[in-house]
Amino acid sequence: MSINTQQKILSGAFGPLFKGVLLSGLLALAGCSSLEIKVVEDVSQARDGGSCHFSGLQKELNSSGKLHVVAVHGMGHHNPNWSCDMRQNIFKAVGLTSPADSLICKTDDNRKQTSGMGAISLELAYLSGTTERARFYELSYSDITLTHKKALNYDSGYDRYRVKVPQCLKTGCKGVGGLMNDNISDAFIYLGAANSEVQQSMAEALTYISNRVGENDHVIFIAESLGSRVTFDTLLGKGVIRSEAEANKLIEKSSQLWLLSNQLPLLQLGKKEKRSSLERLIDKRYEIDTARGQQGRGVEKPLQVVAFSDPNDLLTYPISRNLAQQHKNARFYNALINNNKYAYFGVVNPLKAHVGYRTNGKVMDAIASGASCSEGEK
Repeated sequence: MSINTQQKILSGAFGPLFKGVLLSGLLALAGCSSLEIKVVEDVSQARDGGSCHFSGLQKELNSSGKLHVVAVHGMGHHNPNWSCDMRQNIFKAVGLTSPADSLICKTDDNRKQTSGMGAISLELAYLSGTTERARFYELSYSDITLTHKKALNYDSGYDRYRVKVPQCLKTGCKGVGGLMNDNISDAFIYLGAANSEVQQSMAEALTYISNRVGENDHVIFIAESLGSRVTFDTLLGKGVIRSEAEANKLIEKSSQLWLLSNQLPLLQLGKKEKRSSLERLIDKRYEIDTARGQQGRGVEKPLQVVAFSDPNDLLTYPISRNLAQQHKNARFYNALINNNKYAYFGVVNPLKAHVGYRTNGKVMDAIASGASCSEGEK
C-alpha cells in the first residue's frame, strides 16, 4: 500500500473527528491569550527562611576581583557568536562595554575567534572606562555533535509527506533546526559515544579559564539545557582537566549558576549514580570550603543556583524542594517566565519555549541585576 493511499485512508477515518476537535478548541479558546508571567520561587526558603531574593552579576562586580562569565549552549547546532544577544544585554545592564564585541555582533561574525582553547569559540574583555572588570567566554561543542547528526540528514527527504508543523518539529523549517533531529539528538550523542570527545574539548577550555582566575575573582556559569550537564560532568571528571586542582579552583570560585532550561533531572534518569551532576558539584564545593576553613583561609559564600523555566518548555524541570533540603550549602531559586508572549488558540511555539531564554529581556535583566519574589506577577 502506497504512502498516499494510507494518508487518504487515515484522512477519511479520522478527518471528521479531527475537524470536530479543532472546531471545539477554536470556539473555546477563541483568539490569542497573553502569557506574561514572572514568578520567582525561593526553593530554600522553607529550609532556612530569609528574604526571597537572588543576586545578579552586578553584586559580584561590586566586590573586589575580576568577574569571569562562562556561557555554554544547550541542545541544537550553534555557530560561533551564538551568545551575542545574551552577553550584550547582560553587560549593557551592568554598565560594561567591549569595543571588540560591538563589531563582532554588528557584522554577525560567526567565525571562531580563538584557537587552541578547546571549546572556547570567543573570549572578550568588558571594561568600565579603561579598566577591565569582566571577561566573557563563549563555549561551544556543536562542531563535535554535528558530525554525528549528519547520519539523520536523509530523513529530510521525507518532508514532502509531512504536515508543516510536524516537519518543523522534526527536521526544521525556515532555517531553524528541528526539535528532534537537531536538538534532542544532541542529548543522545553526548550520553553516547561522543561523551569523552565533548568533555575533552570542554576540559581544554575550562583549564584555560582556570589559569586566568585570580584569588579574589569570581566565576559565573550560564548554561543552557544540556550545556549544564556537559559543564558539570567535565568539572567533576578526574583526569580530564589537566589537574584536579584546576577543576577545584573553578568550583571553589563559582558564586552563581544560571540554568536556562534545567534538564538535569531528565538526564539523570536510569543512572546508577542517583545524585545529579549539580548535586555532586555542590557537594564537591562543600568539601573544598571545609578544607579552606580548616586551613584558616575562610570559606566562600553559599553557591547561588537559579533555574529559569518556561512552563511551556517541554524539556525543563524546576529545582525540587527535596534537593534544596539535602544541600544546605547552596541557595536554590526557580524563576518561571514565558519565552512566547502569546498563545494562539491554546498553542505556543515549543521550540521558542525551549531556546528563547537568551533573547528574553526579563531573563537577561534578572541575570544582570537579580530579582525578588515580590516582583512575581501572573
